Amino acid sequence: VIGAEYNPSGVHRKIELMLEAAGLRTTFLRPNFYMQNYLTYEGENVLGAGEIPLPTGEGRASYVDVLDIAEVAAEVLAAPDAHAGRAYTLTGPEAHSHGELAALLSAALGAPVRFSDPSPEDYRARLVSYGVPEAIIAQSEGLYALIRGSVCAGTTGDVEAVLGRPPTPFAAWAQREAVPALRGRPGCEAPGPEALVSRANALMTAWELGDTEGYRSLCAPHVCMRIPQYGLEVSGFDGLWGVRASIRPLAEGPLHIHTLDGQARATLDIQ
Repeated sequence: VIGAEYNPSGVHRKIELMLEAAGLRTTFLRPNFYMQNYLTYEGENVLGAGEIPLPTGEGRASYVDVLDIAEVAAEVLAAPDAHAGRAYTLTGPEAHSHGELAALLSAALGAPVRFSDPSPEDYRARLVSYGVPEAIIAQSEGLYALIRGSVCAGTTGDVEAVLGRPPTPFAAWAQREAVPALRGRPGCEAPGPEALVSRANALMTAWELGDTEGYRSLCAPHVCMRIPQYGLEVSGFDGLWGVRASIRPLAEGPLHIHTLDGQARATLDIQ
């Protein structure tokens, strides 16, 4: 996650430090907030109600396209020696306020989307009224406080350095994904608040019980990207605390699963 290196007590940096201490060859990807959040967490509000009801004021963030993150990951996997020991902070090309994002979504969708900018207190009350678990409310408050303070407004050249092209602008992402979602393309419909709350509670229960299979079965398809030049398909799944990614080959045959130190642990037959 962006800024992990500045928060040694955070879970992301703790994991990075554990990997470094183990002597493993690593490449860390530290992405900013995802553009796709507007079709998952905020999908019902944006596509259904035409509203971005987040308590962020004039704060700005450089949202990044998940497909850019996936392509950077593919490049790293294809040439691990070239990226060993590196850390990439992945951002979009520009930082936007939510008022600006609402205008960009309105232009792409051909329908008004407004930024209502509730107070943090009203935002909390709204989530409580939906029955959202306290742990998720607290996490959401912390994340949007970062945006309100423009803590995540910086941009980097890391996406372009790895891919040889600029990162995807928000307007281009909206045309590619938000417009088809509004038109009701199968698989893109935004869930309502009751469905989101029900899934969040079920995910939390599965997490607390250590039910890995149950947790995975509850995760919603997030994005899928085919990268023919590497023969890979990268899929993301929207879980309780972020995206769980998986990679599989496009062609049938054996898939070798490796640990970070390169030692093969398993071979699967892809049918």
